[in-house]
Amino acid sequence: MVGKVLPRQPQSLDEAVLVVKKLVAEGADFSIGLGQINRQHFDVSRPEPVFEPCTNLRMAARELQACYVKVRKTDPDVQSALHKAISCYYSGNPKRGFKAEAEFGGSSHVQRVLANAGTTTVTVPALEGGSAEPSQLQRAQPPASTVEPTYESWDVLRQYPRY
Repeated sequence: MVGKVLPRQPQSLDEAVLVVKKLVAEGADFSIGLGQINRQHFDVSRPEPVFEPCTNLRMAARELQACYVKVRKTDPDVQSALHKAISCYYSGNPKRGFKAEAEFGGSSHVQRVLANAGTTTVTVPALEGGSAEPSQLQRAQPPASTVEPTYESWDVLRQYPRY
């Protein structure tokens, strides 16, 4: 909830749906799921699909992309536009996410996202000439050559390999 915290997180889908209905009845502004999708972006009378992780992340990606497209119309700098898109995703506008928040140690949302990413330079494969489509998952392959461990004579259970 914006400006508030639930006293306890729902423990099941049914409980989460009940919480959504209660928040709607109270007129609360809230976001749900992994991507924290704000209530203005889904049908609050039927929130179940938004709790499905893949659906939620697709919705999050779509909203972030919409923010980026909107911001790029006025900001030609890719990095600046990405930062503003992060702000827009968080707050609905490209400026609010840059404001320091006392409840988060005086950091802004954009600062926290960049700190968690470990960089101030955001890269988006689809913007760098890569594909926006998910990569095909491949099974991990064992290394081409492996060095066999040796064991000391006293290590009869072979618990202490030496390479």
